[in-house]
Amino acid sequence: MISKNVITYVQSLQQKKARQKYQCFVAEGNKLVAELGDSDWEFESLYVKESFVATHKALCAKYHSCIQIVSDMEMERLSGLQAPQDALAVVRMKTNKSAAQNGWILVLDGVQDPGNMGTLIRSAAWFGFSQIVCSTDTVEMYNPKVIQGSMGAFVTMPIQYTDLSQYLAGQKKPIYAAVLDGKPLRKTSFSKEGILVLGNEGNGIRPEILRLVSDGITIEKAKDSKVESLNVAVAAAILMNAVTQAIN
Repeated sequence: MISKNVITYVQSLQQKKARQKYQCFVAEGNKLVAELGDSDWEFESLYVKESFVATHKALCAKYHSCIQIVSDMEMERLSGLQAPQDALAVVRMKTNKSAAQNGWILVLDGVQDPGNMGTLIRSAAWFGFSQIVCSTDTVEMYNPKVIQGSMGAFVTMPIQYTDLSQYLAGQKKPIYAAVLDGKPLRKTSFSKEGILVLGNEGNGIRPEILRLVSDGITIEKAKDSKVESLNVAVAAAILMNAVTQAIN
């Protein structure tokens, strides 16, 4: 039986303050836990139902020192999901390290919605971007909604938080950005490697970041459209698809 202290601790990791204090986050779901277990991420603890043990014997044996089998009711108390699955891991955070600078890089300036962030991570992985670089005020990648929304893509996608002005000023690659008054996407030529910048859902890209951009891009809307703008995750997917089509 799991103690009240353990339940309180795991539940506390739904909050950013606790995640920062303990340098751990929660990952839920059979597929996600299995992917993390086969990667270089480290589990602090692993809570599973008997059904998960039966189908993931090798993984459970690997983490025998930190695994605990729980009941349906205990999993419900540990979980932050409305419909808990059979596995929940408390995972140690990784040090914020930059990845290799080759290929295309997605830069996020002040993205706030965790659902958007999760989708952006997933899309960047789908379209073959090499890493994601975020402003320090972009939503935390370890937010539970980001983790779930990324559908496991964060496991292998390098994500860095840094001062974007300083980061972009030091880049030699062309820097493209999604803006409302830029060159139409259909007329834009993409280089083999580059940086794509997306901004905050309501305010867009900050002026100090825009000054470092070499090419502003606009996704043209239908002539009779009354919509003012696209969702940032949707716009990013359209642009990343265009990049992939252009360079492959």
